[in-house]
Amino acid sequence: MNFEDAKTCAECGGACCKRHPGACFPADFGDDESEILSAVWYALGTGMYAINWWEGDPAEEDDRGRSLFVQPAVIGKQGPWQPIWNGVCVFLRPDGCSLAHDERPQGCRDLEPHAGEDGECVDHGGGTQAAALAWRGMSKELEQMGYMMVGRKSRKRKTNRR
Repeated sequence: MNFEDAKTCAECGGACCKRHPGACFPADFGDDESEILSAVWYALGTGMYAINWWEGDPAEEDDRGRSLFVQPAVIGKQGPWQPIWNGVCVFLRPDGCSLAHDERPQGCRDLEPHAGEDGECVDHGGGTQAAALAWRGMSKELEQMGYMMVGRKSRKRKTNRR
């Protein structure tokens, strides 16, 4: 289903987007694992995307410590690791999202603006728990990318000091 409603979102000022970015799903980055991981590496390198995690096992099957997923970065935060629940999405502008509807993360496209009884947006896709489940098969790769990005940025800082 398409829940696009730019007028409602612009009038609202992006209340959802001001609380936290919507979660990305692997299909937001490509069709197969190689394409997805390559696109995620590039996205993390832009600083516009980050890695967050679900504490525990999102499937509630084991005692997994955390399950990683990708989301847009938060304004004012730097680095690939952004385990944040309060922060403004980097793509939010005064007139709404800077991304076209079909370019937004699935977690954003799954929101139905102001459809809830209390006027809140309704999530039809399962949110961050569903995203963490979807990324489960690539969790190790996401973790490696996060640490590689941290190392890459610290090497750049050291080089700039010389």
